[in-house]
Amino acid sequence: MSEYIIRLSKNLVISRRHKNVRQGVLVLLSNLLIGAAALFALNITLIFLGVGDVFLPLTSEFQHLLARLAF
Repeated sequence: MSEYIIRLSKNLVISRRHKNVRQGVLVLLSNLLIGAAALFALNITLIFLGVGDVFLPLTSEFQHLLARLAF
């Protein structure tokens, strides 16, 4: 599947000289899609199990972890 995506990326506007940039963008997009699929599967599983609301407390440690991951 990754070979197909890389072959498909050759049709992008980015020039062939920036091949590593193009592959990096594709890896980033594919990882985001995999993460979104995992969250969607978890959401569907919780719906089928009948779990109403899931409460995630945002403690200061968790907020700092998110800030370190984002920045």
